[in-house]
Amino acid sequence: ELKGGSPSGDGGSIKCSQCELDIDNVKFTDNTASIKGGAIYVSDSTSKMLLRNTLFSGNQGTAGGAIAVIDANNVTISDSDFNNNIAATGDGGAIESAKDMTIKGSGFLSNRAASGDGGAVKMFGAKLTASGSSFKNNKAKRGGALKTTGDLDFSNMVILPVRGPEYCSVLVNDHTITI
Repeated sequence: ELKGGSPSGDGGSIKCSQCELDIDNVKFTDNTASIKGGAIYVSDSTSKMLLRNTLFSGNQGTAGGAIAVIDANNVTISDSDFNNNIAATGDGGAIESAKDMTIKGSGFLSNRAASGDGGAVKMFGAKLTASGSSFKNNKAKRGGALKTTGDLDFSNMVILPVRGPEYCSVLVNDHTITI
């Protein structure tokens, strides 16, 4: 378990640049980043991140309450849970990403972008491919579950209920949605 990390800057537990993260069966709890990525921050185009059977709970950053991906080669998350993570002043209660991401069989419960967009996930100009996952009780200013400015490909998803001032669970701006 990686618990209670609180460095100044990005990445409450892990700051990854030019690295390969292969994380399986790990808990990230109560970590805080003074900037982005409450638990994990990824920032280099050669970096890869594979998460399996991982729990992110109670983490906080200004954006990307659990994870912030600024740049990466490959990001895949499977069979993982994101609960009660907070983006204190920015976007992505659980995840903020500017790179394509695949999410499989994962749950997003009660994450919050306190004054930003994407209660669970905020994608900046990148494609999100998600299957067999659930978004429940997440909250944000816009896009209670998700906000993206990139393409979205969903299959076998559960998204409940809507929580945000603009009452929209998924907000997509000028891109393709495949469901």
